[in-house]
Amino acid sequence: MGIFLVTHGKGKRISNWLLGLFFIAIGINLVDMFLHMQQMFSIAGLLSLMDLALILSFGPLIYFYARSILYKDFKFTSRHLLHFLPFAIFAVIVLYYYIITPPEIQVEAVTQLSEFKLSVPQAMTVVPFYIHMLVYALLSAREMKMYNQVAKEEYSNLITLNIDWLKFLFRSFMAIIIVSFALSMVPYTSLKGYSEIMLIAFIILVFYVINKIVIKGMKEPDIFSRASVDQSNKKYTSSKLSEQEKSTIKLAISDIMEREKLFLDPELSLNQLASNLNLNRRDVSQVINEKLKMSFHDFVNFHRIEVAKSQIRNGDSKMTILEVLYQSGFNSKSSFNHAFKKHVGMTPTEYRKSSPEK
Repeated sequence: MGIFLVTHGKGKRISNWLLGLFFIAIGINLVDMFLHMQQMFSIAGLLSLMDLALILSFGPLIYFYARSILYKDFKFTSRHLLHFLPFAIFAVIVLYYYIITPPEIQVEAVTQLSEFKLSVPQAMTVVPFYIHMLVYALLSAREMKMYNQVAKEEYSNLITLNIDWLKFLFRSFMAIIIVSFALSMVPYTSLKGYSEIMLIAFIILVFYVINKIVIKGMKEPDIFSRASVDQSNKKYTSSKLSEQEKSTIKLAISDIMEREKLFLDPELSLNQLASNLNLNRRDVSQVINEKLKMSFHDFVNFHRIEVAKSQIRNGDSKMTILEVLYQSGFNSKSSFNHAFKKHVGMTPTEYRKSSPEK
């Protein structure tokens, strides 16, 4: 999978490279684990040491992959290589140690590592490596949160910005960190009898993640490099709109939404609204944010919910909630229910029950 992505010509190349290198690193980790299970310590020497260095590449690879997926204008620059400096430094140290250390001492060191015969202080030296991964996992989570904030300013329907794939990869990465850390520490505690169970759990987890990714990739070949929003969408620090201009734009937005019912289009975006108004999208976004005190996403959904409320109150009593959501501009039951409860304070079904019988 890793080699396929690195050599894959379609999609966003930097995304393919970053994820491909991550899978290759995971693959090396699994090969090292297999050699340890087979007690092939003489072969596992350099691989075991390099495997430890590779841990320092996991975090940056996932972090920059997340950014490359979330932001279509993301570019990997030479400055970003600084994030891989800990990996490079440790890899050089490992290679130097491997060159100057006699083979029999290497085998002894790998055997101690494999059979958990290190002292507790020695075992604890891996903790900074896991902290390193955790920091990048948290940075990735922050990027996804920021993405959602930017996305709400661009699109009315967040289903079109589905990042379930990235969330799955992030959660899998977190699970691998936790299980791997537990696997490293358990042998040095009173729970060391569960070491083999933990090892089996780790192997199952990694293979589950890999199989899920392979199946997902076969069903949706572009899933690995799907881009969404522009990270250059900054706030309005350089805006030159006067208060009078903002008020005029506000009236124009309200008028076109009421007159042309643009919100009934499930795929309505900020660009489309701005185009219909013959205005700059940043100006439209600024007015919605500052004058209407909403994100674009919430603004459009407000109009949709008003239509849905009217249909539930005054429409055909036999009309199902599913029919209501489609006719009011939604294309997902979950997003409709979420938006309805946010704006009305109750679910569509509860609202129908509370409405007077016609």
